[in-house]
Order: sequence, then C-alpha cells, then structure tokens
Amino acid sequence: MIEAYFQEIRSLLESLIIVRSFDINFQKRDIDEGFIRGNIYFVNDSILHVREFISVQTIRERKM
Repeated sequence: MIEAYFQEIRSLLESLIIVRSFDINFQKRDIDEGFIRGNIYFVNDSILHVREFISVQTIRERKM
C-alpha cells in the first residue's frame, strides 16, 4: 500500500549520510495513490526539490 512506500522513502532518507535533513510532505490520495512534495538538504549545501505522484499496484489473490 502507499503507506509502506512512504515509510520506505523516509527510512531511506534517514539512512543516507549525504542527507543533512529533509522536509517532505506525504499526501495519501487513495489506498494505492499518493503524492510526495518537499526538499532534501545535502551535506554539501545543495537542495533537491522533489515532487512525485505514486500509483502503487498491488496484486490481490482471489480464491474461488
């Protein structure tokens, strides 16, 4: 689901030593859709402006 993707992004940013800090807004649009917007601040004083629309497809097993 989209919350798992958001958590994966947060964890990745927190683990990178080149990232000084980040200000990211995670918006859930639907159970499988979301939007990420914000800034990532690096240790060399550069800034990455981020915008991403995400549509996560999940496979649901159906038993008959």
